[in-house]
This record gives sequence, structure tokens and C-alpha cells, in this order.
Amino acid sequence: MSYEDPFHAIVSISPHPSPGPGEDVGVMPTARHPDLAQTRSEAILVLQHYTPLNRHDDTALLLRTFLNNLPDDGKLALALDVLSVAGEDNKLRQLRNFLVDAILKPMQIAGGKTPRVYVSAPTNPNAPDEIEEAMTEIESSPRNDQQKLKTDCLRRDGFRCVISGLYDRQSIRDHLVTPPAGNPSGGTECAHILPFALRKFNERNAQQTENAATIWWGLHRYFPSLRNKIDAGSINQPQNAMTLAVQVHDDFGSYDVALSPIQGPDNKYHIQLFELSTTFPPSYAQRPMVTLTSRNTSIPVPDPVYLDTHARIARILEAFRESGTLHLGLVDIQGQRTAASS
Repeated sequence: MSYEDPFHAIVSISPHPSPGPGEDVGVMPTARHPDLAQTRSEAILVLQHYTPLNRHDDTALLLRTFLNNLPDDGKLALALDVLSVAGEDNKLRQLRNFLVDAILKPMQIAGGKTPRVYVSAPTNPNAPDEIEEAMTEIESSPRNDQQKLKTDCLRRDGFRCVISGLYDRQSIRDHLVTPPAGNPSGGTECAHILPFALRKFNERNAQQTENAATIWWGLHRYFPSLRNKIDAGSINQPQNAMTLAVQVHDDFGSYDVALSPIQGPDNKYHIQLFELSTTFPPSYAQRPMVTLTSRNTSIPVPDPVYLDTHARIARILEAFRESGTLHLGLVDIQGQRTAASS
């Protein structure tokens, strides 16, 4: 079966205002940069003075939601971005559009939800050079690695869904595992944590190559722990995949289910349930937490940084689902809003 690129509709990505020349993408609090709490508070104050274009303009709300849910180093990067354009509402709208285009839309598209996408180009003074450099290095991960990844995940995960405990029916038929009597079995899939589609682009298409580099630039900027761990060429690593039952995979890919890391050395995660599909068995929702282990020590367990990134994006999307205010269309920086389409 051929793989259909879910990002084929991406045209371009909206501009991104940024700290300024010489700022590092993943800057951390130092004497030069005040502590996170102070910087974030100053950014929130800037957003309180933002003047919306109309009742549909969610710029301030979206930026606050990201500031509430990003990891600390990502919060600092975004707070500095906001402060760098304080009083310039058009640039705050650019920043809003970039976050929608480079993070929310690609993640939803990759999870099966397909709002129309125009990827917003960063206006960060450093961004064009950084993205151009990334374009020379980026290469897509071959899909023929998929079968090996699925096999490795099944072996590591004990031939069962890591969330529901459902045993893989085909592995039972192949005599790879014999579940205890009474344990349910069914279809499972190899589920990517950061979506497989983030590696998929047409390397002969300059615009798609730039879009891919820009999306990864945005992810690395606001989720700095991903840097030097994963990119388009390493999306198929076992640390970025796990065995899930088919219906659980659907909900995980739609950000309706997430695994939120619990601090400690034991790979324990809270199972966060948001808007469950009708196919998600009620019995699965009764497990408050799960421990991820490797039944094969040569295969590493899912990376908590990747699961934390997925969970944070899920919480951002859930905040807007609850309020019903998120529009995935762009806010025109000159004062006209483009219509969202799905």
C-alpha cells in the first residue's frame, strides 16, 4: 500500500517574529535573561494590552495557552519572542499564525485531521539562515524501515498495546506469545509518538523541503529538548514508537489520549483522556497510569521527551476544544482574517 503524504496541501508557512540577532533557539534563563517566571509574567502583560481585530481574533488566547503548556525552556523562548515584539500587534499575529501553521496544523494533519494548511514563514532575523542550513541537511526517513520498527516494538512491548494491554492477534497466531487465559486480543499497530508524516516530503520540491525544515525549526525552538534527538531523518527510531491497539492508536493520533510522564526513574505515565472516540473501550479508560518497559533490553523504551511533547500539544488542543475558540485559519496581520477550512 502506498503512503499518501498528508502534507501535500501545505503551501507556505507564516512569518515568525523572534528574539533578535544572536539569540539561541533554545535559550535558557541566565543572568542575561531573567528567570522564567518574571519573563513569562512580562509576556502575559504584553498580551493583556493586545488589541484584537475582531471577536474571532484568538491571538492573545492562543499565545497564553502555549505559554501555559510548553516545557519551561519552550515557555522562555516564546516569552522572549513575545517581549521582542511588544506593542507590535501585527507581529504578535504573525507569531500566532506561525504556531498554528508550524505546530498545531501539522500535528493535527498527521493525526488524521486535515485543516487546510499554509505554512507561515518565520520573520526571525536568524530563522531564514537557520532554515536554509537545515534544508541542506534534512532528508526523509525511508518508509521501508516501518516493518522492522513494528517488529521491534512488538518484541519490546510484549506483543501487546502498551496502554490497553490488548494482545496482538497476529503475534498469537504466529506463536510469538501466549497470553494468559481470558486476556483480550485484537489488531495492533506501530504508533509513532511524533507523527511519521513529519518525515514525509518530496525532496525534489523546494517548497516542501523548506516547509519540512520550518516545521522542525518550530518544534526544536519551542520544544528544545527535541533538538539533537529527533528530526525528519530519525523519525523511525524505536524511542519514537510504541505498540497500540487500532482504536487506541486512532485516539492517540487525534490527541484525544496522551501519556504524561511522572517524574522519576520508573517510566511511569499518567493516561490522560480527552475526547474519546466511540470505539475506545470503556475498560481501557479505567487505568490511571501505565509503566513502559522493554521486554527486550536491546530495544530502548519510548522516550519521555517525545511523549511529553505529544501530551503538551494534546493539552493545548484540548484547551481550545473546551472553549470552542480555536480557528485554524490565519489572522491577517493587516487586519483581515482568512477563513478556516477543514
